[in-house]
Amino acid sequence: MRLISWNVNGLRAVMKKDFAGIFEEFDADVFALQETKLQAGQVDLDLAGYHQFWSYAERKGYSGTAVFCKERPLRVLHGLGDEYLDQEGRIVAVEFEKFWFVDVYTPNAQNELARIDHRMEWDDAFRYFCKGLEAGALPAGVPVELPAEAGGAAEFGRGHADAALLPRTAAGETSEPKPVVMCGDFNVAHNEIDLKNPGPNRGNAGFSDEERGKFTELLDAGFTDTFPYAAPRLDRRVQLVELSVQGAAEQRGMAYRLLPRERFRRRVRGVGEHLQRGHGQRSLPGRHRAEFVGARSGRLPKGALRERLPKAARRPFGKDARAAAGVCEQGDLLTVDAKKD
Repeated sequence: MRLISWNVNGLRAVMKKDFAGIFEEFDADVFALQETKLQAGQVDLDLAGYHQFWSYAERKGYSGTAVFCKERPLRVLHGLGDEYLDQEGRIVAVEFEKFWFVDVYTPNAQNELARIDHRMEWDDAFRYFCKGLEAGALPAGVPVELPAEAGGAAEFGRGHADAALLPRTAAGETSEPKPVVMCGDFNVAHNEIDLKNPGPNRGNAGFSDEERGKFTELLDAGFTDTFPYAAPRLDRRVQLVELSVQGAAEQRGMAYRLLPRERFRRRVRGVGEHLQRGHGQRSLPGRHRAEFVGARSGRLPKGALRERLPKAARRPFGKDARAAAGVCEQGDLLTVDAKKD
């Protein structure tokens, strides 16, 4: 099964940069988006063979998440069950026969941690939400989409459902206990090794002790961060390749190997088969690099350690900055830097 997560930083802009072609090339079983930044009816995607589910922020042009999946879900939730926290369209939770798939766009704590209290409240609510799904307990008062055979609309999975018109989950409503797979943009660098200069960044949004502590609590609750376990062999560390797609670097086909170091020597058996593999990934427009599947987004923080590849390892990447075979060994996870800042 292939699960893909992508922070698009504005879907309408990315649609002008061959979103349809990128989507088709990945051929994912489940494709999750964050920061769609749109309202219902502002885009019309024709994704043959996929069911579409969208969550929107009340504020126009802000936040937003979406999930596209091949398998027909049993139900889809659009929130955590907190009216205040659910105003920004940050959750799409899809129940399949064997697991829950949760797409999340975690709130940013903002400069000088101006929104840290909101972030702490969110992190606690999100953790309780995921543990509840795992145990078979649904939050009350959440807009829910159901297939027609379960009493839902005939248009189930066909596009933009109006959350205000959807039924709500009832207090005490349950589902079958099952595993939870979460992915998206968690807006946190968990450990010091995730940053080149952790000292100067400590206390900043995304690397504050408070945010890092909440991510630790999420893992301590029983969830696994799959990023450290992407290497297909126990004696291999993950090597990510950053391909610049801008300016002179694009013309020269410059490449850098990102070195997460010893943290990635570990691996959990059984984790990794669903990760995006192969000789390379197509470059993706938007805020973040091409992303892997797991409990975090594929973003490496600004300033991540880089090592310039030797000349013999470089390849011309072409207009779409496709990585040529040979930059990394088969099974290594490749990412593409498509940031504009």
